[in-house]
Amino acid sequence: MERPHPDRRQQIIDAAFRVFSRKGFKGASNREIAEEAGVAPGLIYWYFRNKEDLFLAVAEAKSPALPLGRLLADPGDAPPEQFFRSMAREIGRAFRSDATRDVARLLLADGLRHPRLRILWRERVLGPVFDGLTRYLAEQVERGRLRPVDPAMTARLFLGLMMSQVLLHLLLAPDGMAPGDGEAQANGADPGHSAEHDDGAELDDGAEPADGAPRPATQPPPAPLPGLLERALEQAADVFWRGVAPEQAAGRPSQAGS
Repeated sequence: MERPHPDRRQQIIDAAFRVFSRKGFKGASNREIAEEAGVAPGLIYWYFRNKEDLFLAVAEAKSPALPLGRLLADPGDAPPEQFFRSMAREIGRAFRSDATRDVARLLLADGLRHPRLRILWRERVLGPVFDGLTRYLAEQVERGRLRPVDPAMTARLFLGLMMSQVLLHLLLAPDGMAPGDGEAQANGADPGHSAEHDDGAELDDGAEPADGAPRPATQPPPAPLPGLLERALEQAADVFWRGVAPEQAAGRPSQAGS
């Protein structure tokens, strides 16, 4: 009997992700996924019990829960102020990826329409992150690094704050601009504007201006700024920290980014 092969399993997950992205959970069929993966339809059931199981495998592989899970598995002795920022940065880095953004849209759309998927995703994907964060917060409360807050409720509030920033960014990102980016706008550029679209504009060939005026010295491009989402997440993490920090620490400036 053939043994399950990790590369073949990943091949099916990647193909399923593409089909789910095009058609959603309900519209995708195992036959289409098999065709996309270049395998026989029956082989999918060798690796996955059913379409729900495959959808959740896609969510596990493509969502930001994986790096967050690694961070929570070994937080070390990181103080909460630093740890909240690390969580925010991991989420921001994850959402630079088109795949992560597409999975977020899939989960929002199909999770709302299919309660069973939402329950399974909460148990298998989000649940371990929530539980790990709750354990970390309980330890920090016990050590006096946080106010005497309810760890489970605090974990819920922190993850909700991070997810709300992601949702706002997905909804508000300008057309034509990748939701994980923001450098062009932050630097004053119009992301939909290009010199080649200007009437009469030509690419710079190094020639002197026609009127003989001296050409201004070439300025180096401005240093890229962090993406809008990453900055929003880090600032939200700082605000959250001030709300749960011990009183003696809540009023001092943040040192996490220094």
